[in-house]
Amino acid sequence: MHKFKKIAIFLLFFFGMILTVGAPYFPSALYQVIYSYSQQFYDIRFINLIPSIRAGGIVLSAWGIALLYKK
Repeated sequence: MHKFKKIAIFLLFFFGMILTVGAPYFPSALYQVIYSYSQQFYDIRFINLIPSIRAGGIVLSAWGIALLYKK
């Protein structure tokens, strides 16, 4: 396995796990960034983003694991 492919697999798995574990915290951080620029987005419902971020993390992790076991 090439070194680049090993790094890509590790990064996919790592970012997937970060998204999965950090899903409850990302919407509030995103809210703070958006609110600092404009206050018109006050009523956005970020609670709906948590399952989407978590699902994206699971997909990235599964993709990394599939590439690891693919031979």
